[in-house]
Amino acid sequence: MRAAHIQNLTGLRGFAALSVLLLHIRYGDLATPYGPFAFLFHTRGLGVDVFFILSGFILAYVHGKDFGNSLRPKEAINFWVARLARIYPVHLFMLVLTAFILPMHKLYEWSPVDTALTFYANLFLFHAWGVTSDLTFNQPSWSISCEWAAYLTFPFVAYFTRKWGKIPFALLLIGLALYAPYLQPNMLANGVWTIKCITYFVAGYCAYQVCHDLPDSKLWRITAMAIAPLILLMFWMTSIQYYFDLAFPFLVIVMIASLFRAGPIWGYSNPVSVYLGKISFSLYMCHIMVLFVERKLFGMMDLKYEIPIILAFSMFLYHCIEEPARKVIRMVAEGGSRERPQKNFTDSYALPATEPELQKEHKALA
Repeated sequence: MRAAHIQNLTGLRGFAALSVLLLHIRYGDLATPYGPFAFLFHTRGLGVDVFFILSGFILAYVHGKDFGNSLRPKEAINFWVARLARIYPVHLFMLVLTAFILPMHKLYEWSPVDTALTFYANLFLFHAWGVTSDLTFNQPSWSISCEWAAYLTFPFVAYFTRKWGKIPFALLLIGLALYAPYLQPNMLANGVWTIKCITYFVAGYCAYQVCHDLPDSKLWRITAMAIAPLILLMFWMTSIQYYFDLAFPFLVIVMIASLFRAGPIWGYSNPVSVYLGKISFSLYMCHIMVLFVERKLFGMMDLKYEIPIILAFSMFLYHCIEEPARKVIRMVAEGGSRERPQKNFTDSYALPATEPELQKEHKALA
């Protein structure tokens, strides 16, 4: 299944999570001694945008055809349960941890004092929908609330985009996504970032529908190998930051599409990068809490100590909470039956494919 090298995208997801970690780890001017590499610590949260677009792209690959011809409640519910199984166990674990064991406002002075309202909003995953303008409890979970809103819309997006056409819809949504950050200076007020997440998510979905229909070409691989250095160069050139931020969603869409179609690229598909991608959700969800705890206990530490500590807790969270809980929830939802194989880009380094699937894929790409 040459056109579907999902391990490239798994590696990309890991690098996106690492960029968010480096953004937050810089607090306290830790990045200052790193001289010419300091720009890597000032990514302005754009790694989260990669998550949103990549999520829509991958779900288009895995589930896009499930809703292409009709909107059946049973299939929509199955989809929502599967996505909830993916995100909720880690979210609930971290919410309980930061609510009852390690309250965030006691770990870091600028963390807001959480309330019963924000707890229940977090519990039911609508805390980024305009309920509060503060980052509450496990602070990175605001983006999971946004993702949940996107998941709720996915069956409808999959149905209507296939019915109405892909490219005009994608361009419309990308334009809205670019404008959304400027509607409200407060990140979470009025649910603006939830709107941005949904639009990026749909843009990723539409990007898959478009790129999947394009012919094979060596340009996919050339683009995939060139675009990451280009993005890093634009990060380094701080004088063009405004224009870079506007162009970034388009660059990410091109990067994801080209990585998907290029074939394995070692920088993304090697075992270390893929494993980082597999634990990326746990890494993203726990890194702020671990960072606050270790600095409360030991003060500022060098990167060679801080990053391994965060990675170690991420590995624990992935292997002991995320994966076991996901499998149990899926098994219970399926009535105790054996879990059916899914095209899940985080589950393995390569995707098995039957011969009919391969023939269908090659026919579509011809």
